[in-house]
Amino acid sequence: MMILERSLMLYLQEIRKIPMLNREEEYKIAKKALAGNENAKKRLVESNLRFVIQVAGKYRNCGLPVIDLINEGNIGLMRAVETFDPDKGFHFISYAVHWIRQAILKAISDKGKLIRLPLNRNNDLIQIEKAMNTNGNTHNPKLVEKVSKDLNFKVKYTNQLLSVSRRHISLDSLAQNNDQHSATVIETIEDHTAEKPQAALVQESLQNSLTMVLNTLTDQEKEVIKLRFGLTGKDPMTLLEIGYNLGLTKERIRQIEKKALQRLRHPTRRKQLKDYIS
Repeated sequence: MMILERSLMLYLQEIRKIPMLNREEEYKIAKKALAGNENAKKRLVESNLRFVIQVAGKYRNCGLPVIDLINEGNIGLMRAVETFDPDKGFHFISYAVHWIRQAILKAISDKGKLIRLPLNRNNDLIQIEKAMNTNGNTHNPKLVEKVSKDLNFKVKYTNQLLSVSRRHISLDSLAQNNDQHSATVIETIEDHTAEKPQAALVQESLQNSLTMVLNTLTDQEKEVIKLRFGLTGKDPMTLLEIGYNLGLTKERIRQIEKKALQRLRHPTRRKQLKDYIS
């Protein structure tokens, strides 16, 4: 265990030495990577390895050792490099965090304690365990009730997920820092040079994924969907209100909405958002 912990610490020390790319450097290197340049792909991956640590840390105590989560996340990062197009206007890590997260969740589902749960249920259990501090009190009915209420889950559903969960001690076990206070390995090696918190990265990634999906619709379909579901930052509008704004009848707006929703349900579009939907 101590050997593995030291290995993880050494790994983090090494990737911290790798300089991060500014936006201009990232664009140039990403263009070369998209064209198939292997050195550019490697550079893009290496400069973003620290972000995998942040995302992997979110899934501690979910059935896999931290080092395994990082390895799986790195695989997702490499997949992202293969398909990233800098001309879309997104920062690379905003695009890659989806692939990193997807790879980690799949590994938890395939290899961890959540073997029989689909990915969206994995997400729910992860939320539950984090809310309950993962290390105890899972048999406390009052705590289960409170967590269920906070997460808007039924108590029965929470108990069902907890029943398939088992405790797993991994590299996230306690380490001692210089002040002799208890800390997890991830907390001990937290990288304060990171550009954004992981929650912000996931949120930005969701927004980017949603934008990419909507951009596959016609301009008229996209406008109707955005107004109908309040994606413009304003309250959702009725068919009648949208029709008034666009100079169309209520029935015509209904037809446009129906066609747009049918297109959005296509597997290739749903796949881009599935990891964010419970």
